[in-house]
Amino acid sequence: MKIGNKDFIYGGKNLFINKLLLFNVYIFPFFVVVTAALIVIESATYPGFVSNYLFLDANSIFILLIASGILASGTMRAVRINKSWLNYYTLLGQLNKLLLPAIIVVGYIFISLESRNYRGFVYTRGFHFDPLYFFHLFAISGFLIFLDLTNKFQNLPNLPTVNNLTDFIAGTNKQLPNLASYSRRYFIAITTIVVLGWLTYGNIIEVVKDVFPRIGAIASNPFRDKDEKLRYQHEDFYDFMEFVKLYTPQDAVIMRMPQQGKWPSLSNDGYVRHFIYPRYTKAGDENTLNDPSISYVFIHRAYSPPRVDKYIEKWPTFKVPAKRVLYLDDNNYNKPPIIIEGDYDPSDTHYDEYWGLIELKRES
Repeated sequence: MKIGNKDFIYGGKNLFINKLLLFNVYIFPFFVVVTAALIVIESATYPGFVSNYLFLDANSIFILLIASGILASGTMRAVRINKSWLNYYTLLGQLNKLLLPAIIVVGYIFISLESRNYRGFVYTRGFHFDPLYFFHLFAISGFLIFLDLTNKFQNLPNLPTVNNLTDFIAGTNKQLPNLASYSRRYFIAITTIVVLGWLTYGNIIEVVKDVFPRIGAIASNPFRDKDEKLRYQHEDFYDFMEFVKLYTPQDAVIMRMPQQGKWPSLSNDGYVRHFIYPRYTKAGDENTLNDPSISYVFIHRAYSPPRVDKYIEKWPTFKVPAKRVLYLDDNNYNKPPIIIEGDYDPSDTHYDEYWGLIELKRES
């Protein structure tokens, strides 16, 4: 970088931006500590805990941290900061190197446990935290390693020095590097890096959480039959769909619950028809039972902890006049069904934990 009037300013419109950029350098180590603490707190409470008390959620704060780190890295290439403040970066880097192996080992163990069982397994088994937040800690640790390499630029002899943050903010340090100009030149590149980095990070998380465990299971069990593979992927929902195909004709129209979060799988027409085609489904409620085209009604089993991390209501929640009710026994479609002759009554809780199918009374 050239040292001259072009690269230094003595006030003017860029003074505020210069101060802001340098101030970011000084607060970044503390920003890291605060962000890591918020991530740990949210992992031990519930998703959205941070956003309930702050203006931003944990993910947004994480993105701001990465952007702040990139700007701090660029600024430290243009100006030498006070040695006492540089020690905070050195201390943070050393602490990161000390904790990173433990974070990786512990994170791998708990993420593996989660992926091999179900969402919320670790939380409901007494550990009371969500291990998927370890991915944020991995990213922060990796970024700190990058910044630790950036700190080596502070050893270059031709960097101008800002000795005191207080003097800098007060304006007594008149000869300031033109950090605003630097920021303009690299703003698009920095923004692109942040956006692409975040998209890459998000996709890697999805691959690790979803695809990788499935590929690992297939690779370790290459001779599983179709049922075993699909049960691993869809759990007991696969057996229920096979059960529906077994006890309904191909032209059947089955009433399902309205699509919403309480019943995320069975309320989704496209998802269900993937399993039971060419059968059709229609969303409905007690007022839809008179539709002459509908001959069956799904029964969604009731979930409760510790099977998943929140309660899911059973359905139907209303009485259904029926010829008979069939329940999937032991989550295995190869077993004979449990058959109850007569109407369906939601107040009967004996079969709450069973998937089921209601065959409606229809005149022949």
